[in-house]
Amino acid sequence: MIRFTTAFAALSLVVNTATANIVENGDFEDLSLAGISSDYVHTPGGNAIEGSWWVNPWDSGGPWDSSQHTPGGVAAMNVNGDDSSQAGVKQVWYQTVTVVEGEEYEFSTWALGTASGFSGYSLKFAFNGDQIGDVFSPSEARTWEQFSTTFIATSSSIEISIVNVSGITFPNDFMLDDISLSRQVPSPSTAALLGLSGLLVSRRRRQATHI
Repeated sequence: MIRFTTAFAALSLVVNTATANIVENGDFEDLSLAGISSDYVHTPGGNAIEGSWWVNPWDSGGPWDSSQHTPGGVAAMNVNGDDSSQAGVKQVWYQTVTVVEGEEYEFSTWALGTASGFSGYSLKFAFNGDQIGDVFSPSEARTWEQFSTTFIATSSSIEISIVNVSGITFPNDFMLDDISLSRQVPSPSTAALLGLSGLLVSRRRRQATHI
């Protein structure tokens, strides 16, 4: 019993580390707006149109909230939520990325409701059209909140999409920042530990056969 407990205790210490973010300009710090695709209307000169977006401070339209989530950064995506029949259909943001089929990935993004009171946006996240996780709704106004989930890639490419499903006129305004997708790999120490565990199990099996 002690022999197997030792081996399994080592296996329980597996720790994954994340590779670099494969989403292009997910922190919106590239002010050329590279990597940003949206079904919403880009409105650099103002923010009064429902179903529109802009990035502060590059666009001339002032943000409702000047904060952003990237530590030391300067920009985030501002969104005026669509209240039309296309709410829940139009993609606020989307991007196709290349992944390794069968590998584990972590997806994460941060959102903030910009209204001073309760902000009624609700976001649906999808990979290749299939919803992942629950619909994300804010619990606090003017506070950055994180959505995060892990998954196993079933294809070599993924279209990540973010859709606002709220459909109300106000308050339905929010910001997005630090959208990321990272492959999860065992840390070097974990890999060595797993190898050691395998040797322990193999050795004890050989010993058991000689008893």
